[in-house]
Amino acid sequence: LGLFSDIRGKTVVDGYSGTGTLALLLSGTARKVIAIETESEAVADGIRTAEENGIKNIDFICGNVEEKLPELVKQGEKIDGILFDPPRKGIEREALLMLGREKIPEIVYISCDPATFARDAGVLFSVGYRTDRVFPFDMFPNTAHVECVARFYKTDEKEQKLNTGVEAS
Repeated sequence: LGLFSDIRGKTVVDGYSGTGTLALLLSGTARKVIAIETESEAVADGIRTAEENGIKNIDFICGNVEEKLPELVKQGEKIDGILFDPPRKGIEREALLMLGREKIPEIVYISCDPATFARDAGVLFSVGYRTDRVFPFDMFPNTAHVECVARFYKTDEKEQKLNTGVEAS
């Protein structure tokens, strides 16, 4: 997926992975992919698809992203990038704040709701992320639904202060 800068040899998390379709695509480039999904049937389907295709660098985790992601960090997992494709409600604020504290270098956010995307982007901006790529697209013509994909990257403290006038927290 061309939105990440470079994931060769890196560990990437696919949050809200469903059956792992995007995780499977990422596995061709990344060293390791961790797919997190709440629906056990979807996780089972993802595991089966990976096995059928001989893909061994994906770990599937059944659970809530907002709980499992901090657990991975506490266990010492070095996460180089995260792909989020959350439901319309977006991502819980505390999970986004944790990304800033842990200085996860890159986030790709796929959104089906402009309002929650804007809210979540605001939280990411507040903890030192910037975006350099945002692609809006209309997957459902003749409806009010607009999708978007954005890449966020973690700025260093000096750049954050320069851009916002605020010290990094």
